Amino acid sequence: MRMPLGVEQGKTLLSRVTLVVASAAAAFAFMPTAAAAPAEQGQAVTGQDSREVVDLYGKQVDRDVAEHLKKYAQENNLDLEAEFKEKPVTQDPNATEEDRGGIQPPDGYVYDPSLGSLHDYCTNSPNQFPAYGVNADFSGACAIHDMCYEKNDGNADGMRTCDSNFRNNLITVCKAVYTSRADLRRLGCVDTALRYYEAVVVAHPGNYL
Repeated sequence: MRMPLGVEQGKTLLSRVTLVVASAAAAFAFMPTAAAAPAEQGQAVTGQDSREVVDLYGKQVDRDVAEHLKKYAQENNLDLEAEFKEKPVTQDPNATEEDRGGIQPPDGYVYDPSLGSLHDYCTNSPNQFPAYGVNADFSGACAIHDMCYEKNDGNADGMRTCDSNFRNNLITVCKAVYTSRADLRRLGCVDTALRYYEAVVVAHPGNYL
């Protein structure tokens, strides 16, 4: 018998979190210090966190996240490049509160990529989930995570909590924007949210030892 979607997603989440945390601990021995150079379209480079990044229509994106989004777009006949040219919901004055998913960048958050990875919304990931109609905007969830990391710098327990809250906020955005459980965009969005979370955990293995 097919289980309700919520149960299936919960099991998927639990198994992925377990696998990702184990992978993060195993990867701790390799922690490069050189900053990543910009990649050409489709060319992979290795960054500070030992994760490969590729150019995805003008943004440096975690390789696994990029491959996931490309596969999703192909399976759903989605023009990924066109979707990423859309203005993120948080920057669209005509967007409704529902489109923003209820997760806003906190007051005091400074968006300025020149200040580093804690001031660029979603580092090595697109700031929005591409879909027909409304794109779910992850900027708020990423900004909250940035500020949490900044506050808990050097505190592994605190940073793990930041990661867990990040995962929950991303999923909250998906469910708020795509309200029907039968909406395939919701399923794709939640799956993408988990990929973002995985990328963050694997990028900071020291927090999971």
